[in-house]
Amino acid sequence: MVRAFVVQFRPDLDDRRLAGRVEHLRTGDAAQFESLEELLRFMETHNEADRQASSYHSPAEECKK
Repeated sequence: MVRAFVVQFRPDLDDRRLAGRVEHLRTGDAAQFESLEELLRFMETHNEADRQASSYHSPAEECKK
C-alpha cells in the first residue's frame, strides 16, 4: 500500500472550495484538509517518506532477483 491514499471530500461545500479527509493507507495517518494545497502537502509528505523507506520492492522487482 505504498503511495496509496483514501480521500473523502465533504459534500456540503460550494463548487469552488475543496475540503475533506485524507488517509495514508500504509501508516494509517489521517488529516482533515481545507484546501487543495493542504491535501497535496499531506500527500507529498507521505510520498517522500515512502520514497525514503527504500525497503519497498514491487512484485515485478522481486521476480527480477
